[in-house]
Amino acid sequence: MNSIAQTRIKKELQMFMSSPTPGISCSSHENSLQNLKGVIFGVPGTPFENGIFNLDIQIPERYPFEPPCVQFVTPIYHPNIDSKGRICLDTLKPPPQGTWKPILNLSSVLLTIRVLLGEPGKEDPLMADIWQEYNYDYPTYAEKAKQWTNKYARGEKIDQDQSSITKTLSATTTKHTKSVTCNDSNEKNFPYLDDQNSDCQHDVEGDDDNNMEREPSKTLLVLNDDTNLDRISRKRQRGLKSVKESQTATGSKLYKTV
Repeated sequence: MNSIAQTRIKKELQMFMSSPTPGISCSSHENSLQNLKGVIFGVPGTPFENGIFNLDIQIPERYPFEPPCVQFVTPIYHPNIDSKGRICLDTLKPPPQGTWKPILNLSSVLLTIRVLLGEPGKEDPLMADIWQEYNYDYPTYAEKAKQWTNKYARGEKIDQDQSSITKTLSATTTKHTKSVTCNDSNEKNFPYLDDQNSDCQHDVEGDDDNNMEREPSKTLLVLNDDTNLDRISRKRQRGLKSVKESQTATGSKLYKTV
C-alpha cells in the first residue's frame, strides 16, 4: 500500500474513533491498514432491525483512486447481496461502470450499504429469486430476511449483551429518577435553587419594579422566599398608597377649581 493510501486510511479510522457515526463502525483487523473490519447495525423498521452485520473490507493499493472491496461476512437475505457476501452497488465500482469517486470514504460506503438494506437497488440484482419475492411477495421476503437476521446476526452472545445493557440502562434510569423526585413539602431536593435564589436576591434587593419586570425569571425564584415576598409586597403597597394620595390631591384641586 502506498503512502497516500496509508495516510488516508489512518485519518478515516481516527474519524471513526473520534466522531462515531450512528449505525456503522470500522476498525483495523490485526493492526493492518489494508484489511479492515466493518460493522453495520440493522435499520429500524426493516427485517434487519436489531441485527449486527460484519463486513470484510480490503483496501486496494491505489485507494482512494480505486474503491475498496467490501463483502458481507454475516449471511444476509437480500436481493443485492449474494450467498458469498458480494454486494451489487454502483458506489463500489470505478467509472464508467460505477460511481466511485476519490472524495468518498469508508464512512460514506458503509452508510450507503446500510441504506441499501432497507431500499434494495432495482437495477441488476444479484439474487433474481429474492428480487422477485421482494417485488411481488414482500411479506414472504420480509419474514425470510427476519429469520436470517435472527439466526445469523443475533447470536446468543449478542442477546445476552443486549439484555445486560438493558438492565444497566434500566437501573441507571431508576437511580436518576429517584434522585430528582420532586417533593413539594421539601425544597431541599433541589439544592441548585438555593444558589440561584441567593444570586437573585442580591440582584432584586436594591432594584426597582421596572427592573423586576425586565427579569421575570429571577422574580419568580425570589417569590419562593417569604422574606423577599414580604419586602416586595410592602414596596408595592407603598407605591399604591402614594398613587392614591396623588389621585386624592389631584381630585381636590379639580374640585376647588370647579
